[in-house]
Amino acid sequence: MSEITRVVLYKHGVGYFEREAEVRGNAEVRLGFRAEEMNDVLKSLTVFDSGGGTVSSVSYDNQKPIERLLEETSLNIPSDGGQIALLHSVRGASIMVSAGNRMVSGQVVGIDERTVQVGQGLANSVRLSVLDEGGALHSFEFSEISNIRFLDEHLKNELQHVLETLLSATKRDTKNLKLFAKGDGERKLAISYVVECPVWKTSYRIAISADDSEKPYLQGWALVDNPQDEDWTDVRLSLVSGLPISFTHDLYSPRYLKRTEIEVKREAAAAPMMPEASFDLMECAAPAPAAAFGGGGPVGGAMRAMSPKMAAPPSRGGRMAASQKVQTVTQSVGELFEYRIDQPVTVLRNQSALVPIVGSPFEGSRKILYNQANREDNPFSVIDFKNSTGLTLEGGPLTVYEGDVYAGEAMLDTLGPNEVRMVPYAIDLSVEAKVEPTSEEYIVLEALRNSMWEQRRAQYAITKYRFHNKSDKAKELVLEHPIQDGKLVRTPTPLEESRSFWRFAVPLAPKTTTEFSVTVRSEYTNSQSFFTADPSWVLTQIQHSLSREKLSDLIAKLKVVADEMAEVAREQSRATQRVQEIVSGQARIRENLAQLSQNHDEARLRSRYVAELESQEDELAKLTQHAREQIQRREALTEQLRAIVEGINYEEIFEE
Repeated sequence: MSEITRVVLYKHGVGYFEREAEVRGNAEVRLGFRAEEMNDVLKSLTVFDSGGGTVSSVSYDNQKPIERLLEETSLNIPSDGGQIALLHSVRGASIMVSAGNRMVSGQVVGIDERTVQVGQGLANSVRLSVLDEGGALHSFEFSEISNIRFLDEHLKNELQHVLETLLSATKRDTKNLKLFAKGDGERKLAISYVVECPVWKTSYRIAISADDSEKPYLQGWALVDNPQDEDWTDVRLSLVSGLPISFTHDLYSPRYLKRTEIEVKREAAAAPMMPEASFDLMECAAPAPAAAFGGGGPVGGAMRAMSPKMAAPPSRGGRMAASQKVQTVTQSVGELFEYRIDQPVTVLRNQSALVPIVGSPFEGSRKILYNQANREDNPFSVIDFKNSTGLTLEGGPLTVYEGDVYAGEAMLDTLGPNEVRMVPYAIDLSVEAKVEPTSEEYIVLEALRNSMWEQRRAQYAITKYRFHNKSDKAKELVLEHPIQDGKLVRTPTPLEESRSFWRFAVPLAPKTTTEFSVTVRSEYTNSQSFFTADPSWVLTQIQHSLSREKLSDLIAKLKVVADEMAEVAREQSRATQRVQEIVSGQARIRENLAQLSQNHDEARLRSRYVAELESQEDELAKLTQHAREQIQRREALTEQLRAIVEGINYEEIFEE
């Protein structure tokens, strides 16, 4: 018989179990598992014999149904009838019968049932007939038999197997596993394995004094489920959170490989062969004696070689040396930590339990938190929670009590030692909020360097917050403002910065409206080149700038060139449009010509179309020449523009 001594439950859905079994000499230890647990057990089972013994083998039930297993046994026990039915099914078996002072060994002949006269009434008489080794037939009244012993060892084993199979049928979907240990004297077997288990959960309670005169108190519980058909009585319980690799693998189902079928090649019978004598008669080495295999022949030796003595496991004290009262062990990878419960835990089978994992005061205070995205009209009541418990707190639901009153609920994220988190648990309706976003924009720099015009602008995003505290108590508000691209200006330094928010401290006096502004300054630059953009457009930007008076002479020169370049662009556009019209008309005329025949009337029309094509070709030649002239004109104007702007290095910075 073995008992569960330690249970370790993991967040990814498995449980590690340790058992201990006290054995003497050659012993057999039985365990029961559900069929769906067998794959995990076969993958993870470990057995240590602390007394220097060996574990010769581990046997387990296969997947065959009970009915199929019973059909395959040579012994058939009827479902009713008890020992009479059993003896009916084993006629010829060797037994020893004890009845009073009589003791007879022999074979079962049969059972006689008859009605006999007893006094003035009738009674049923059941008698067992046994044939002894001398050929004498003995008869025993069943009521006088004290015990019947089977002498056939094979029959005893078969009977035991059938009874165990019938017993396992009463436990639905249960598979038996047997450990066969060999050794001397009393010793302990340490057995461990991993099976699927429900994920453990956590929940917390926080108590806050009504007048904030005491530190808030945290109480944490782990919710543990025992889905097994066995009680966990006074076990050492550990709860582990992390990401160890775990998977399922089918080891329980038998595997078969399809083998290649080779047909026997038929051929004529061969004549006997007479080998020749060898030239040298070499002395052959004698075969190794049976003792070389450890006695009992090669098979026995091989079986012993497969079951060596296992090294004794580390002592329980050594494995628990690092254990303390409820403690958290944090590793650098995966935030793996473990709660080791300092008191034995009992969880009855198919039941669940709340197990305390933490209970201590912590550093924290009540505040209110405003985040416009979460709630626009009111802030949240929060606990500014610093995990000063020394433990890593696994995430879970949290219930808050103020004094003796339920105040609200929250979800606590996983929190490492000394981490700080604000935990919202209610909405504070005594404070109203209003948000007014505005913006301002200023030119801060203008520059003309060679052909590049640059203008830099500063934009101010201003968010005005108004908080009206209707209560008669002063409150400490934490404002969460979304982090924006740019730089904080005209704004107090934030208390802290999260991934997405700046947090500011805003004290609220009682019965008062408090204003708070957050201003973010950002810059953007607009730059254009006279040679990559339309010069007239660039000139327009300069004419509308703050520096236009200081650049008036330059603007006048640039305007003359820019206007001419604009006229050239218009001429080129008109020419391009006319060319497209002529090309389209010529395509139409050629299509009409293709449809005309050689008769007299259509010949005159053909001459007209040909004359029109010749006229259009003359116009295309003129347009082509005009386009070349405009290109030359634009190149000359570009050189004039380059001569005006090259070498200019003007910059002016403006006050915001």
